Amino acid sequence: LGVVIGMGIGMLIVRLRIYLSMNKGLKDGNTMIFIQLLTPFAVYFVAEMLHASGIIAVVIAGLIHGFERDRLIRAQTELQMNYNQIWSTLSYVLNGFVFVVLGFIVPKVVSEIINKEPENIKFLITTTLLIALAIYVFRFIWVFILFKQFYYPNNIQSYLNDNQETPPKRVHYAFIMTMCGIHGTISLSMALTLPTLLAQQQTFTYKNDLLFIASLMVIISLVMAQIVLPLITPSEQRKASTSMSYVAAKVLIVQNVIKHFKVKSKEDESINYNTVISDYSDELFFLLQMSTADNN
Repeated sequence: LGVVIGMGIGMLIVRLRIYLSMNKGLKDGNTMIFIQLLTPFAVYFVAEMLHASGIIAVVIAGLIHGFERDRLIRAQTELQMNYNQIWSTLSYVLNGFVFVVLGFIVPKVVSEIINKEPENIKFLITTTLLIALAIYVFRFIWVFILFKQFYYPNNIQSYLNDNQETPPKRVHYAFIMTMCGIHGTISLSMALTLPTLLAQQQTFTYKNDLLFIASLMVIISLVMAQIVLPLITPSEQRKASTSMSYVAAKVLIVQNVIKHFKVKSKEDESINYNTVISDYSDELFFLLQMSTADNN
């Protein structure tokens, strides 16, 4: 149910933002940013009111927003630039918050488990290791099977000329992607929302166990990434690459579109191309900002 709610509300809000930007000409950045920041809270509360998982609903709504990103960029590039700046800051803060939560939870949870159920420590560690192994295996198989969908969309030059860039081996690429990222943050968030007391004032005895497993999963993924990734990733090549990145290709396309409309405006002055040229110029500026941020 949480998936359905997140998908429905996410698509509704994305369509609303596109409609307000494109059809109604709403360019008030504060209003649009307020809508975006309010979205996860609205999705969470609606899902909880319907007795569904609010966290899962928020995650799905975020995925819907990510899938619709290109349409949102075309709707209003200037607003999208503001969105990216705000979410980059929030992402940085929230990533740091994860480590603060871990530092606060892990000692407390471990202490309570040792005092109340010391016999479960080995069982919980073994369970976490098995879960971590299952996650890594599943992620490897997933990336291995969907290799083209993972690799090629971010390497547009591979579509144009296979000789320009040699794609990595499928097994090697899948292994690298398996080791990347922090695993367990959503599980940790869900564990934190679990109640301490159940109906009739009964204590929920498994909350500390779930917090321990989720926290240890996050720590394992961090440690594994720090140890394994430097060993399996190739060293940086200093030679200049002739391949074109996805953002660079979009920059080239937008530049040619702007040139085309400028030529058209000179050929036929009865048609006003200024608005179109201005919109594409804003999009070009946004893409150049993205390219600069990626290089940094």
